[in-house]
Amino acid sequence: RRRNVEDENRRIKKDNQNQKKENERLKQEVEDESDLIGEFEQKYLSEHEEKEKVKIIASEELQKRQEAEKQLRDEQNQKRKALELIASKNQTISELEETNLKDQRFTQIKTEQYEKEKEKYEKYEKQFQKLKYEEEKRQQTEIEKLKADQKNFQLSRENEKFKQEVIQLKMKYGEQQIDQFIKDIENKEKEKDEEIQKLKEELQKEILKYEKEKKEDEIEELRFQLPIELQMNIINHDPGDIVSSVEANGQLKISKKQNKWNTVSLGYVLENGVYATEVEFFNTKGGHSAVGIVKDTYTIATDGILPGSGPHDQNMAAYEGAPYNGQVYYQGTTTAGNTGFADNQIVKMEYDSEKGTVIFFVAGIQQPVYISGIKEKIRFIATIHNADAYCIIRSLKKLSAPTSNHLTNEQSVNW
Repeated sequence: RRRNVEDENRRIKKDNQNQKKENERLKQEVEDESDLIGEFEQKYLSEHEEKEKVKIIASEELQKRQEAEKQLRDEQNQKRKALELIASKNQTISELEETNLKDQRFTQIKTEQYEKEKEKYEKYEKQFQKLKYEEEKRQQTEIEKLKADQKNFQLSRENEKFKQEVIQLKMKYGEQQIDQFIKDIENKEKEKDEEIQKLKEELQKEILKYEKEKKEDEIEELRFQLPIELQMNIINHDPGDIVSSVEANGQLKISKKQNKWNTVSLGYVLENGVYATEVEFFNTKGGHSAVGIVKDTYTIATDGILPGSGPHDQNMAAYEGAPYNGQVYYQGTTTAGNTGFADNQIVKMEYDSEKGTVIFFVAGIQQPVYISGIKEKIRFIATIHNADAYCIIRSLKKLSAPTSNHLTNEQSVNW
C-alpha cells in the first residue's frame, strides 16, 4: 500500500510538473499573445494615427486646392473683367481716335474750304477794286472832259470877244499896225504853247516813269508776298534702305525697304527767313514715324537711327506719331501735349529764324508743343520704321511771314 501511495505521489508530482510546464507554456503563450496584441495595437494605433494625419493633410490639401481653385476663378474673373474693361477702353479709344480723325478731317476740309473761299473773296475783292478804280478813272475822265468843254466854250467866247476887239482896234489904229501887233501876240502865244507842250511832254514822261516804277514796286511786293517753292531733295546715308523719287506732280516720295528705324534730312539748309514743309505718311502701321529738325553740322548715321535715342538726340529733335502719343523728344527728355499723327494726315513744320522756333501742325491744326531757342542752321528731317512704308514731301516753301499764332496751352522745348 505504501508503494502505491508513493507511486501515486510520484504520479501526482509528475502531473504537477507537467501541469506546471503546461502552465508556464500557456503563460508564455499568453505573454507572447499579449506582446503580439500590444504590437498589433501599437501598429494599429500608429496606422490609425498615420491615417488621421494623412486624412488631415488630405483635408488641408483639399482645402488648399479649393482655395487655389477659388483664387484661380477669382483671378480669371478679374482677368476677364480687366480684358473686358481693356476691350471697352480700347473700343472707346478707337471711337475717340476715329472721332478725332473725323474731326481733324472735317477741320481740314473746312480749312481748305475757308482758304478757297478766302482766295475767291480776295479775287473778287481785287476785281471789285479794279472795277472801282476803272469807274473812278472813267468818272474823273468825264469830269475832266466836262471841264475841258467848259474851258473850250469859255475860250471860244473869249476868242469871239477878242475878234471883235481886233476889228475895233483895226478901225481905230489901222489894219497893218494891228496885224503886226496880232502877229507878235500869236508868236508869243505860239512860244507859250510850245513851252506848255514841252512841259506837258516832260510831265507825261514823269507820270509814265512814276507809274512804271509804282507797278514794278507792286509786282516786287506781290512777288515777295507769294510763297517761294524750293527745290526738294534728301541727304540719304543709307541707299540700301531708303529710296527717293520725284512724283509727276513734283512732290518727293521717300520709301523704306527694311524693317528698322531710319532718318533722312532734306537737303535745303534753313537759315534766314520763314520756311515750311508738309509731310504725309503711308503704311506706317498706325504712325510709326516722326518729323523734326537736325543741326546742319551733324551727320546722320548710316545704320539707321531713331532721333529720340542717344547720342543722336543731342543734335536732333523729333515729333513722333500716334503710337508714341505725339511726344516731342530732345536730349533725353519727352514733352507731351501734341496730337499723335498717323497715316494719311498732313504734318506741317514751320521754322522762323527770327524767332528761332519750329511750330508743328497736324491736319491744319497748330500743336501746342514747339521748339524754341534755335540760333543756328538746321534742316528738316523725316523718320520711318516699317518696310514698305513711305512718306510724301508735299512741299518746301519760303514764306513771306509766319502763319502760326500764340496758343493758351503752348509749351516750348528749348533747343
